[in-house]
Amino acid sequence: MNGLLADASTRLEKALRYTRISEDAIERLKYPKTSLSVSIPVRMDDGSLRIFSRVPSAL
Repeated sequence: MNGLLADASTRLEKALRYTRISEDAIERLKYPKTSLSVSIPVRMDDGSLRIFSRVPSAL
């Protein structure tokens, strides 16, 4: 689980302590409809390959 999803899951669990939501709704909230992760391979000047990964903050 990536950091952003883990953080959102932790916040959701904390918020659920103060609400009365059906188990079906809770299960739906645990899994995002969409997710985007970008990885860009870059050949460095020394010939090595580095992968830069990012999760965009806004879709």
